[in-house]
Amino acid sequence: MVCIQPSLENGLSKTSGADTFQVRSVSENRLTKKLGQVEDRHLWQQISEALAIVWQ
Repeated sequence: MVCIQPSLENGLSKTSGADTFQVRSVSENRLTKKLGQVEDRHLWQQISEALAIVWQ
């Protein structure tokens, strides 16, 4: 799990997480609203590294 703190850049209202152990495909039709976005390159790196561990 990669913890994501709320900031002006990501638009989140509360602490969230990218659960890299629960990855699955989801239809875009099921996504009803955008909650935020990951802008921080360091955070993208953490998520990428966590995914690489899971997919080995």
